[in-house]
Amino acid sequence: MSHYRVAHLTNTLKLDGTGFTNSTTDLMLAHAAAGHEVAVFCHSSDDPMRQLLAEHGIEVFEDFDASSPKALLASARSHARQLRSYEVLHVHTVRTTLLTMLAAPLHFLRRSVSTLHNPYQRSVFVMYLTRRIVSISAADRDYVHRRTRGLRRPTPILNGTLGSGRLPSVESVEPADLPGKPIVYVGAIYERKGVDVLLKAMQRIREAVPGAHLYLVGNRDNPAMERLATDLGLDDVVTWVGFSPDPRAYMKAASVFVLPSRAEGFGNVLTEARSTGTPIVASNVGGIPEALSNGKAGLLVEPEDEEGLAQAIVSVLTEDELAARLRVAALTDLESASVQRAAREYEAVYATVAH
Repeated sequence: MSHYRVAHLTNTLKLDGTGFTNSTTDLMLAHAAAGHEVAVFCHSSDDPMRQLLAEHGIEVFEDFDASSPKALLASARSHARQLRSYEVLHVHTVRTTLLTMLAAPLHFLRRSVSTLHNPYQRSVFVMYLTRRIVSISAADRDYVHRRTRGLRRPTPILNGTLGSGRLPSVESVEPADLPGKPIVYVGAIYERKGVDVLLKAMQRIREAVPGAHLYLVGNRDNPAMERLATDLGLDDVVTWVGFSPDPRAYMKAASVFVLPSRAEGFGNVLTEARSTGTPIVASNVGGIPEALSNGKAGLLVEPEDEEGLAQAIVSVLTEDELAARLRVAALTDLESASVQRAAREYEAVYATVAH
């Protein structure tokens, strides 16, 4: 197998639970373990991330500033020679795509790979200029193909989260102590993630299933969503957990894991939940069916369908046979969710630009 010098370029790199940061970190660790020379250029990181990457021999350059046009041009000039020394330039954001393009234009045309973690942002068209484009699901591939009127068709590579050096083995994770019948959500507390839909569904769930309790694991940075729970009279059946560096403890303790997104490129938390053998209910949107083995590893409901979401969750909480079947399904075909699989598929893409 060929080994490559790979530079990853992103805005910030912190162990803060951000999905695309986690998947980027997992990929870097897997490639470093496979013998590739890996470095990352970013504007800022944090001590836990720097320590983790250093333990795996990954160098971090933190003066990659694309915060303003002036800073962008200055960083491009100062990093031009350094970037030209890499065989693969793997960009993860619009800003770092622009910076790399300005710093080493000819090298960018030959050696660049982009991952479209969010193909729905308006300025993402800049990333279409890379030599190779990767989407994190076939659904996103098809969206980009339509959006560019057939001019660009990304290579879909599903995020790999399992087996990463970022987290300890799932077997070593102790379940959290969650009384009652725990319903667990992990992610950002935003409308795009459908948290408001889940809260409204809880009104129906609490009537049908005594002891049902919703635990929301994610940064408490949306007071409006917490006010909604209060307005709906749910304060006694909803717990705002806050950020957890390893939410699998909550997933292991859950009677059901729920991801009610309105839009989702993939949903890393779904494969993490699958690794704990937890029954899953999620929206039938974007890359979610692919994260659930084309819908086989969980129950799918239409986005924004409060009644359908409530019915699916109540079914899992009250039907033992269904819950048992979903536990088995969650643990089936997990090789497709491994970081090693994703790393191999990215290596195949790198091979097309590195020579």
